[in-house]
Amino acid sequence: MKIPILVCIACSLGVAFAEPAAPAPAKPPAGVNPKLTSADATYGFSKDNPVQTGSKDEYGGPAAEREYLDTLRDEAGKPVAYSRSGSVGAGKDGHILDLYDLQTSTGRKLQLYIDMYHPKNDPKKQPAPAGLFKAK
Repeated sequence: MKIPILVCIACSLGVAFAEPAAPAPAKPPAGVNPKLTSADATYGFSKDNPVQTGSKDEYGGPAAEREYLDTLRDEAGKPVAYSRSGSVGAGKDGHILDLYDLQTSTGRKLQLYIDMYHPKNDPKKQPAPAGLFKAK
């Protein structure tokens, strides 16, 4: 009976359960920039380490999130499908985080935390989480 207790504790702390990031392929797929993939396994997958992006336009945060997500590619070099699950409360810096459900072309499902309140962080220049890539 230890597992349900751990799951309840983890859920109450805002820990999302998703499949682990796929190991990086031996050779990155064509059309991606492998230098823009984070080496940090928690980047984007943890409420404590969300993707930080934004827009200089005061109301451009949601568009910046979509722009970032549109540049993500999976292990096959294909765009990921995504949908917004909703806001999930404040992150470490007090900003409200959005949670997105992602699915790769191979059917792998992931959840990604994004903080859209960082206007100096260009969506095209923010790294992809481990196991994903950014389009060139």
